[in-house]
Amino acid sequence: MTGEIFSIQKYALHDGPGIRTTVFMKGCPLTCQWCHNPESISREQERIFYKDKCIGCNTCDAFTKPDLCPSEALKYVSRTYSPEDLFDEIMKDHVFYEQSGGGVTFSGGEPLLQVDFLLEVLKLCKQHDLHVTIDTCGFAPWTSFDKILPYVDLFLYDVKHTDSKIHKELTGVANDLIIDNLKKLIEIKDIYLRLPILEGINDTKEHLEEVKKLITSDHVLQVNLLPYHNYAENKYEHLMNDYEFKPFKRPSDEALESLESFFVNQGIKTVIGG
Repeated sequence: MTGEIFSIQKYALHDGPGIRTTVFMKGCPLTCQWCHNPESISREQERIFYKDKCIGCNTCDAFTKPDLCPSEALKYVSRTYSPEDLFDEIMKDHVFYEQSGGGVTFSGGEPLLQVDFLLEVLKLCKQHDLHVTIDTCGFAPWTSFDKILPYVDLFLYDVKHTDSKIHKELTGVANDLIIDNLKKLIEIKDIYLRLPILEGINDTKEHLEEVKKLITSDHVLQVNLLPYHNYAENKYEHLMNDYEFKPFKRPSDEALESLESFFVNQGIKTVIGG
């Protein structure tokens, strides 16, 4: 059994408690118009091309052999791991997890798209008492959640929009399954509820009121407000696919503070960023 991983970020500080290793898994069922990791969307192996690095040698044989490119102008986006190889990579920073109360976070993409591979890695993590966090968009069968629940300490759960029609326009899917899964999960597992914030899209009082209605247990430890940024624009330029970068607007600091106050005033720990 193998899994496709497009990035492993060491010393991560914003994907759960403590110092963490964040594993970014390939494949996502959503196509968010503001996606910050477009290289995560497809489950398939992809290539990325940096034209300014190309020396025109054609060693890559017309872009078909990225692993032969001497200037690293052409690369594969991801790498294939076995559960054991990925776990070994995670354990290289075990000392930092122990010292900081950290652990490993599986993100993406959507980790639950590779649920059987993920499950095998999680079993290894829990055999060594690692703190495990899953960053999910929530769009997966509940059976996938059920498989991994015994091995997960914390979920980072995205709520992109509470209006199902708007959600589908923005992400390609309705939010019914996402909300249904959240209602189940919120009763049994600790959650950081993560709200991407785009000016004029999901920064409205109506949206926040609907989010507040979803917070029905003390398992929601905090809300994270994630302001839009355009750092991924260069990825769209270099990826050899048809994904189109669509710019949105970042809300002002004042607007973000107002959103933060909405939740704080109702006794909900809220963090801008993270």
